[in-house]
Amino acid sequence: MKISTVLMKQLVLEYFISTGQNLNFHYSLNYFQSKVQLLSKTISFDFKKLKYLVTLFSVLLSGNVFSQKISFSEKRILVNYKKGNFYKAYNLSKKQVEKRNDTPIISYCYALSNYQLNKHNLKSYRLDKSLKFLVIAIEKSDNQVIELINSDSATLKEIKLKAEQFSKHELVTRNKRSVKRLDRMIVIFNDTSELYIAYLENVALKKQKIIEDRLANSRSNSGGNKFNQPNEIAFQTKKDFLVSLVEGKVLKSELIQLLEQKLNVTIYPSQRKVLHTAVQEYGVENFDKSNNPEVLKYFKETGFGYIKTDETSWCAAFVNYCVKQNGYKYPHSLTARSWLGQGKKVTNPKTGDIIIFWREKKNGWKGHVAFFVEADKEKGLIYCYGGNQDGKVCVKAYPEERVLAYRRVVN
Repeated sequence: MKISTVLMKQLVLEYFISTGQNLNFHYSLNYFQSKVQLLSKTISFDFKKLKYLVTLFSVLLSGNVFSQKISFSEKRILVNYKKGNFYKAYNLSKKQVEKRNDTPIISYCYALSNYQLNKHNLKSYRLDKSLKFLVIAIEKSDNQVIELINSDSATLKEIKLKAEQFSKHELVTRNKRSVKRLDRMIVIFNDTSELYIAYLENVALKKQKIIEDRLANSRSNSGGNKFNQPNEIAFQTKKDFLVSLVEGKVLKSELIQLLEQKLNVTIYPSQRKVLHTAVQEYGVENFDKSNNPEVLKYFKETGFGYIKTDETSWCAAFVNYCVKQNGYKYPHSLTARSWLGQGKKVTNPKTGDIIIFWREKKNGWKGHVAFFVEADKEKGLIYCYGGNQDGKVCVKAYPEERVLAYRRVVN
């Protein structure tokens, strides 16, 4: 008969117990082999089940990764990670992280599995999650993690390159996020990046100039009375205001009013109603260690209640939710491009209209949908308010060249 799953697990467990007691490694290996020989005399093996054990030993024999005592959960995660089963390693490590069991090995495997699963369609917030847990792993690091780092040097170089690329792209639009990412890179790679230094110097100079200009403007308008300082937003140009939107400096209670004042636009009643609902969701974001019920609400309210994870792309669910709450028609789909066939087509968009972008390929199926805020023709950017933008509800700038269409909600 074939070896049972229970027996197989018992065999593995006995081996783990023997290694966990700091016994000589070769003694432990001989112990395991003797068990296999004993069993093979009475039963035939299921080699598919034994494949797991073979992988386990390939990890054990590759070095002194298990020279220090680690838990059964860590061993299981590490075996799957070394085997290249990143989906399994990610899910196992995620469960442990959610239980706040963020040991160096678990944090490392969680970070690298997350990167491996998403590297072909990497978003900045997923990369930042990997960097965050790499920092945890390195700050608590021991010989086990050092072994892993040495074996994954090529992958870590990839991560560093990707992080630098994202940071260069987000220098203007995501200041705080870029600084945090570059701070983590210094911890991980022990490298005071030239990009980081240049960036900080650039930001410092810009901020200093903005402060000086505003102070001068304030004094000239107030007759030199230093106690009569105006609101920071009040003196911003249209372009500065758009940057403030992206940086999250505008209160949601003032957002719609400031959009009309600073952009000199009139928001139509239909767009105003939808935007009012959207603004109430400002700041909702993916959780690192669990699923945000606010994000799941968008799926449930639009007919996709079976989705129980905020890892699923939710830009269309967010737009659909805001539109549905105000009685307008929406496509019963979670693809961004489904909006290409919904609503009224417009060529001269107004604040609050719906905008659809292509993603990866113009003639593909992937995309992004959000609410149009304003266009910066000079920079070729479109500012949008939407969900799942860097993993949250916020304002973000996208390249104008990626626009597919603009639509207006209808009853």
